[in-house]
Amino acid sequence: MRIGELLSTKIIDVDLKERKVLIFEGEKNCLGRVVYFSNDAQDALNAWLKKKAPDKELLFYAQGRNTFTYSGAPNPSLPPKRIKHCLIK
Repeated sequence: MRIGELLSTKIIDVDLKERKVLIFEGEKNCLGRVVYFSNDAQDALNAWLKKKAPDKELLFYAQGRNTFTYSGAPNPSLPPKRIKHCLIK
């Protein structure tokens, strides 16, 4: 899963029970696909979902803005890069 795809993932795109993320249009090839994630990623996502604001549509977001960019990450407790590494295990 590409970092840009992860940062644009919405809560409704994540299926925790089946441990998968639906990507409707990939950044590289413009095709949709399913990405399955590891138990570590599931644990990290569950921890993050307990902390994130419930009114936000995106899985990851920036404070005061609608979007979250990789280069502007403020070093949160569960950074997207950590979850990305869990996804590719």
